[in-house]
Amino acid sequence: MNNVYKVPEELAIRTTAVKLSRSMAYRIEPRSKKGNGCLLFLHGGAMCLSLWKFYLPFVNQLVNRTGRTVLMPDYRLAPEFPFPCGLEDCLEGFGVLDSESDDIIIVGDSAGGNLAFNVALEHNNSIRGVCLLSPWLDLTHSSEYFQSNNLDEVVFRESADRAAWLYTVGDRDWSFGVENPILRREFVESVRSPRISPIFADVASFSKIRFLIQASSTERLVGDSITLFRRLGGIVDEEGITTNEKSVRDYHHGAHRLSLWQREPHVWQITKPKSPNAQAAISEIVSFCRIR
Repeated sequence: MNNVYKVPEELAIRTTAVKLSRSMAYRIEPRSKKGNGCLLFLHGGAMCLSLWKFYLPFVNQLVNRTGRTVLMPDYRLAPEFPFPCGLEDCLEGFGVLDSESDDIIIVGDSAGGNLAFNVALEHNNSIRGVCLLSPWLDLTHSSEYFQSNNLDEVVFRESADRAAWLYTVGDRDWSFGVENPILRREFVESVRSPRISPIFADVASFSKIRFLIQASSTERLVGDSITLFRRLGGIVDEEGITTNEKSVRDYHHGAHRLSLWQREPHVWQITKPKSPNAQAAISEIVSFCRIR
């Protein structure tokens, strides 16, 4: 990780620890507060990895370029703390910001996008916008893209299924319940729950919230982003999505935007921060967060 994304020696921010009921969060704020609202950032990591330090440089960019204070929960992780533990910590983190500001945007990548979407579902009247980066919204992995985009070198079927099992069941049985058919049946039923796989949630309450969704057209999880955008009322012409020569294809529906980038890895905004496409995607996120 140090080779991918080094934390700058001097950050133009202040970072303080915030104690939650059962975990910690970290407040990252501009040195000179400008009253530009708050941002809840929920990091990825398949619900199993504590990566908040890895995301500090990315969060530093968001703070410096938007002027917003960021709260990043170091939420509890599976398998020791399966669903709903991590979500509970993220909801508590949102409550901290909600008591301080009426201008809140939520940003989440991959598994953090799942958590961000769920927080938005529960607090849709208190959120100005939601930004999802390669979100992991369907833990059943039933999208056709999950099968066909098999050149994805970041998200693999076996590891994704294992992460879904750990998060949902909290059990390290890598046979996925072969010897425990009752547990297996419970998993199959639970993983379709809208709180575990929010792609199945009712999105009617999102009429007043702006969405920015970024994904790579060649990653396995792109179907989650496309399906969500369609459920928000958008139209996506799928012909040529994975072969288009443009670096990005944009789709708009009202205040919602879906940006499909070409031939980039899962969450390239984080893992390839200095690449032109990553910088362009980050600028798009910053612009989204600065809109009032």
